[in-house]
Amino acid sequence: MNAAVEARGLVKRYASGPTVGPIDFEAWPGQVLAVAGSNGAGKSTTLRMVLGLSAPSQGRALIMERPYRLLEQPGLHVGVFLGGRLGDESMTGGEYLTFMAGMMGLPDVRRRVRRVMHDCGLDRWPKARIKGYSTGMRQRLGVAGAMLADAPIIVLDEPFNGLDIAGRLWLHDLLQRWASAGRTVILAAHEIDELQRMATHVLIIMHGRQMAYGPLEQVIANGGGESGTVFRFAPDVNETGKALVLDDLTAMGADVRSLENGLYLARRMDAADVFSVSARHDVPLVRLDHVEPTLRDVMIGMICRSSEKEGTS
Repeated sequence: MNAAVEARGLVKRYASGPTVGPIDFEAWPGQVLAVAGSNGAGKSTTLRMVLGLSAPSQGRALIMERPYRLLEQPGLHVGVFLGGRLGDESMTGGEYLTFMAGMMGLPDVRRRVRRVMHDCGLDRWPKARIKGYSTGMRQRLGVAGAMLADAPIIVLDEPFNGLDIAGRLWLHDLLQRWASAGRTVILAAHEIDELQRMATHVLIIMHGRQMAYGPLEQVIANGGGESGTVFRFAPDVNETGKALVLDDLTAMGADVRSLENGLYLARRMDAADVFSVSARHDVPLVRLDHVEPTLRDVMIGMICRSSEKEGTS
């Protein structure tokens, strides 16, 4: 069995501006691959190279073992929404989806359109024209278009834009159902917390460079993300008492860091151990919480290391 989508050494060079790549990844059925990075990092460029919309300067991308441009009826294999204008905005959502289904030569058009409009929560406005849609409704319509063909691969670029809390919950549930049904989902976004909630795998791109790729938990672990304990000393604790606790925690192997608002983070240390040390020195705490590492922690660390490297170069 081969990967549904794979990229090998993808590079995009511009006459002026930063180079994107090399990018290497695989996406398999049942996976949700999140392409993470800040605005302008190269996420959209990577997706466009995979979909044959932007010719790579180097490397190759394959979808079901073939370049996208060589797929017969590619819309039946890959459902795509890359944002932007949705066509003739004088159409209703149903008319737009009917037009899209006709362009792809899909059977049972009416049934398909009714289904995706229902699944995307658009059947409440059957006669509303696209020009009157909110940003969130446009996003839902774009995702509905990607769903029309029941394609085994779904590619979405910044699908959270304009979605309220209900819309984000809807999209999260939809992506999970797609993956559970064996589809391959690739989505690019800069909403890190949203990506962590739904991704099985992650590709991190910063300033055009691939920084990490792999299963979500592995990327977090390899990026220095470790569990630990957040704590705060009571207001009346003096500096001597704080130093005694912090020194003991460090001697026990904790990586202790000062955070904002008087908080401290002791990585590689359980809350029970932090409490034991503070009690031994009779130093009261007013907060003690176990924390797990996040994708956001990893990316912030990458940004900080990049800034430090630039500052010393």
